[in-house]
Amino acid sequence: MKKALLLPAFVTSALLAQSAPPAPKNPPSQSSPAPQPAVTKPATPSQPAPSRPLPPISERVEVSVTNIDVIVTDSKGNRVPGLTRDDFEVFQDSIPQVITNFYAVTGGKVLLEDGKTVPLDSPQAVAEIPNQLKARYVVYIDNLNIQPQNRNRMFKRLKEFLSANVGPQAEAMVVTYNRSLKVKRKFTSEKGDVLSAIEQTEMETGGGTSQAGERKDALQRINDARSEDDASRTARSYAESLRNDLQFAIDAIKTTLNGLAGVEGRKIFIYVSEGLPASAGAELFDAIHQKFPGGSSSLQTLEFDLNAKYATIAQAANANGVTIWALDASGLAADEFISAETRYIETRPSPFFLRQNTQGPLVMLADQTGGKASINTNDWKTSLDELSKDFSNFYSIGYRTTRAASDRPHSVEVRTRRKGL
Repeated sequence: MKKALLLPAFVTSALLAQSAPPAPKNPPSQSSPAPQPAVTKPATPSQPAPSRPLPPISERVEVSVTNIDVIVTDSKGNRVPGLTRDDFEVFQDSIPQVITNFYAVTGGKVLLEDGKTVPLDSPQAVAEIPNQLKARYVVYIDNLNIQPQNRNRMFKRLKEFLSANVGPQAEAMVVTYNRSLKVKRKFTSEKGDVLSAIEQTEMETGGGTSQAGERKDALQRINDARSEDDASRTARSYAESLRNDLQFAIDAIKTTLNGLAGVEGRKIFIYVSEGLPASAGAELFDAIHQKFPGGSSSLQTLEFDLNAKYATIAQAANANGVTIWALDASGLAADEFISAETRYIETRPSPFFLRQNTQGPLVMLADQTGGKASINTNDWKTSLDELSKDFSNFYSIGYRTTRAASDRPHSVEVRTRRKGL
């Protein structure tokens, strides 16, 4: 948040009048008759120039304020209400900062700086509550990495959450990705528009279905391979294709996050998928290692490692003040390789290894941005309820940022002076 202060200073000037001296007289010549004396008109003083004030000189001073949303819990994980400005300490790069703005939100009510309490859902809240306290939900549905049956099962809980939380103090937008980025609905406080966008997405196919089919086909060819080299070629072909798709998917996520740079409010990126592979095709190289033990297949997974790419997503989120909540729509689904069509496949990747590979990046993104990853569960309601509580019980703390502090990432730490919190 920037404030401009105009400091006018007026400068006036005047020209001083000056008188011209009289012209000198020439003496008459003695050899000629005296001519008539020339009449010299006395010089008149020059008129002073009109005094006109110069335009005011303005100096623009920019004051930047860094806002931090803080959730305080006790040793049992319960949210702690009733704290004041004096209960907090803020450090940027280990340097103490003076708290300039402070708001406490408890039980859906906002304690303003003047001591006034305003319910979040009251009509007066629209005008009185600052924009930085309002919620901005971005529902990002990664259709490339999700299967429709799992996605739509989870959508039931997601629609319940949006119906209960979108309103005057919370806007939502819906974005989908399946090799191209589409904004289904821009930010709106009309919950009906948001739910309509979700319902439209339910009718779309998901790229996760074809991805799962390609993985099963590759696994069958690995089982049929007579040498490790043949099996490795199959795994590499699949991994290269998947890595290429994931790089575009990562860029799409970062594009969406960077687009939130100028948006005020508490920004939450709800990422819906069936996970992001830490290493593309790692489960196939694991199957090769089982069939041809002692080979070098496990080393090839390093070539397709994408963790550094995922770290750039977290960097983009933190740079734009966005928290990531990741919802794994696969839930507690059974091993995808146990089915009638795969019953003749002898060598299978470990289900634990497959889940660990796809869930690791979700956990990392949530941890590094202050969010949460909902994995290994069909109870998405619990996670979404916790997200809802975070928006009705938190503290907003602001401190003044110098110009030099905006040129690079900084370490910010918030401490409470009360013990046990």
